[in-house]
Amino acid sequence: MVKENIHIEGYGEISVEYDKTKYKIMGVDTLKKVVIQRLSDGAIVYISNQCPDYVLQINLENQTHFVIGECDNECVKLNDYTLCDYQNYVELQESFETDSCYIDDIRVGEHTFIVDSDGYSCNLYNLKQLSKRYKRIYNDNRLDFGKNTLLVEDVVDGYSTLTDKIRYLIDVDTYEIVSNIKSEMQQRDIPIYTEEDRKKLKEKLLEEGNFLNPNCNVENVTIYYEIERYLNLIPEKYYKGQDVYNYSKINEEYVRSFKRINQK
Repeated sequence: MVKENIHIEGYGEISVEYDKTKYKIMGVDTLKKVVIQRLSDGAIVYISNQCPDYVLQINLENQTHFVIGECDNECVKLNDYTLCDYQNYVELQESFETDSCYIDDIRVGEHTFIVDSDGYSCNLYNLKQLSKRYKRIYNDNRLDFGKNTLLVEDVVDGYSTLTDKIRYLIDVDTYEIVSNIKSEMQQRDIPIYTEEDRKKLKEKLLEEGNFLNPNCNVENVTIYYEIERYLNLIPEKYYKGQDVYNYSKINEEYVRSFKRINQK
């Protein structure tokens, strides 16, 4: 893939990333549009409605994606188009609002992006599926946990008004939890259950007359059994724990305690 900028007169620079041996991406000054041409047959597979902010070609699981950012007066959108070899045009698969028209602000992996932001709250999109909604994603270049790894924050609700704030590392490509879970209320690290743990817990709950969704994964089971159920057992007050930031400074000792399991 080649990274470069295309200049369109009267608009500015557009960030593009694509395979120059297979496609040609051109800016049309007079129309303020961008065109994508397939070199194998000369087909024009995409003509923008307006000047996009970025165009990324991403090959994922034998599928060619063009991730294209478009701004209008109301919002900024990330559009995910796909192109098959036998087609002469791209097809829109997904479209999401983002809070920035700069790709570096929303790209957190090779093929994963921050979308549908509402303040700190947002989802991730990896060109295959949308993630759960996170209370906060710490997309801060001062926080380095290794390749494709992000620190995220979530809130677990109990039956009452009591909640627990939890933080953990995820793999941005798969959304899997790849560290222990830190509970703010319990002030401890909680390991993710194994599949064997999940099976044993399911049997235990059945004996007690409780039921566990058979499709519930080990991460959800861990959060339910180690965090959520305690919210229903303790008084509605607890000691407030550490945060990622102390005002504007990073709480370095706390941040260093997050470690990806089996980091290669």
